[in-house]
Formats: sequence, structure tokens, C-alpha cells
Amino acid sequence: MDLNRPRVAAWALLLMACSVPAFDYAMGAAGPPNRDLLAERLQAHLSIVTFEDTALSPYRYRVLAPLAIHAAYDRAFEVVSGLFYAGALLFLLVTLKRYLELWFQPVQALAGTLATAATLPIVLRQHIYTPWSWLEPPLLLLGLVWIVERRTIPLVLLTIVATLNRETGVLIPIAWLIDALAARPRFGRETTRPLASVGASLAIVLGLHLAIGPGPSAATLAHIWSVNSSGYGFLKAIVNATLFLGGAGWILAAYGFKRAPVFVKRLGWFAAVYVPVYLVGGIWYEVRLLMPLYPVLVPAALAAVYEPSRLPRHAGVGGAQEELLVRGTDAPPIEVARAGTATRGEVAAPRRVAEQGLHRVGERR
Repeated sequence: MDLNRPRVAAWALLLMACSVPAFDYAMGAAGPPNRDLLAERLQAHLSIVTFEDTALSPYRYRVLAPLAIHAAYDRAFEVVSGLFYAGALLFLLVTLKRYLELWFQPVQALAGTLATAATLPIVLRQHIYTPWSWLEPPLLLLGLVWIVERRTIPLVLLTIVATLNRETGVLIPIAWLIDALAARPRFGRETTRPLASVGASLAIVLGLHLAIGPGPSAATLAHIWSVNSSGYGFLKAIVNATLFLGGAGWILAAYGFKRAPVFVKRLGWFAAVYVPVYLVGGIWYEVRLLMPLYPVLVPAALAAVYEPSRLPRHAGVGGAQEELLVRGTDAPPIEVARAGTATRGEVAAPRRVAEQGLHRVGERR
């Protein structure tokens, strides 16, 4: 392995960043294994994969990760689960870096990814068994990358996979719809596919509920409110939410949001959809529920330190964001190159035209 190669070195750093948090989580605690917690985790796992009536709702409908773990292990639940957690956290860091590289230099994206990795221990707390939570943010990040790159068919398939993992898979087509409407604020061909994907996601959620059947609720809204409004629960929520971005990350994100890429700013509407759901239906100190906000918060915080590119830096220039930027200039309309279908040389010219047009708009202002 040649560590002088930037790509290899980056993978090594990301693997280092996720290894200890994944190990501690797999053991149930930092230090000696928490046997009681691991036994509860195995019981919760078996109740889901065997579709027992005792499996709690809504966990009983989040079948993708438990079934994947169950298919891979035979009397080695802790080992296979540990490998799953390590792989899922590495998947999260890799997709976060890939997402940030749309607008930031690779070294800058790596810095933002490692800073996020440093805060991971705070999201690995206050629950027994939630493997779906570790697949949820990387699947969302991958979906956002494909929205920018206009990969329609993979987006539809990813929506299905993400919904089988957790009902929040519907956030992918919602973000897709927000981006499409921002470029063309009317319903038409560009909004048909994201709308259809929203419908498919909701149909999958409904189908899982009908196929698996009802079960005892993990927590009622009254119980959730009693926890959130208690002095202990509220104080713990303040501490955990602050540490979710390492304290200073919230200040950086607030300051950098105005400098963030257009696509990230549009996801502010995405956050406006998600945050109320979290506040009403989530226990606030379980800040793993905030991980779907990584696509907004992390690039905003990074934009407070580094100047992001106005257009995605990768060879494929795509997404409604870039089309709107190009058409909003004095430059003649151009066909925005789709990701994966144009060479670097073919994409360089549209990028220069767009950036020159943006510069002229700035001069007129």
C-alpha cells in the first residue's frame, strides 16, 4: 500500500476515525463489554428478524439492517454486528467526504469529515438496538450526491433501499423534489420522478405495516413529551445537542450558511421538514436523530472556514442547481453536461461559461 497516494491515505484516515467508535459501540460501552446491554440488543434483533409480536413499533418495520446482519451471522451476533457497525460508519464518512468534495477541495472535505468523525461518540448513546440509524445518513448523503449528478434511476432504487432501512428514506425524494422545484417552480416533467419516488416510499412504509402487522409501541407521544420536558431529559438534550457538532460547529454552521453552496441552502427547506418531526416525535437527547442534518450543517460549517466552489467540482456538472445558475447568467443557454456522460474537457467549457456569467452578474450588482 502506497501511503503517498492521497486516496489511499484518505481511506486510511477514515478507517482510523471510525474504528474505535465502532468497537466501543459493538461492545456496548467503552471498556469491558456491557453484557446486559448486548443481551438486550440480541433479543431486540431476534424479535425483529423473526417478526415476533413483541417487536416494538416502529422498529419492527425497519427490516433492512437487521435482516442483513442476520443473514451474515451464525452464532456470532456480536462479531458480525461489530463488523456491520464498522462498515456502516466507514460508509458514512466516505459518503460525507464524497458529498463535501462536490464543492470543496479534497483536503478541505477530509478535514470536515474527520471533524464530524470526532463527534460520533455522542450519537452512539442512549439506545439499545438501532442499526438502521448508521445506514440512514450515508444513504441520504449518497442520494444527495446523485441528485446533484442527476442520476435518476439510481435515485429511485436508492429510495426503495433507504425506505426498507428506515421510514426516513422518504427524505431522499423530498430533497429531490425541493431541488427540482427550486430550479423550475412549477410541476412538470422534472418533478414527476421525485413525486413518484415519494409515493413509492410511502407505499413501501404502508406495505411493511400491513405485511408485518401492528405491535406494541416503543414510546407514546405522552411518554416522549414527559422525557423531553423533564429537567434531567432537557439538560441532557442541551448537552448532547451541543456536542453533536462539538459546540463550536454550531457557530461555524450559522456563520457559514450564507456562504454555503446554493444546493445546501436549498436543503434548509429539507431541514424545515425534518426538524419539527424530530421535536414532536423524537427524544431530544437521542441526537443520532439529528444525523440527517449532516448534509446541511457540515458543509455550512466548512464554508465558514473555506470558500466553496459555486459549481460542483467533479467532472460531471449536473443537478437543477447548476442548470439554474447557468441559465441565470448573460451567457447563452447551454446544455448542462450530465454526470458520467461527458469527458473532463467537455465539462470544462460549460463550467467556464457559467462562472464567467456569474462574475458578470456580480459586477452589475
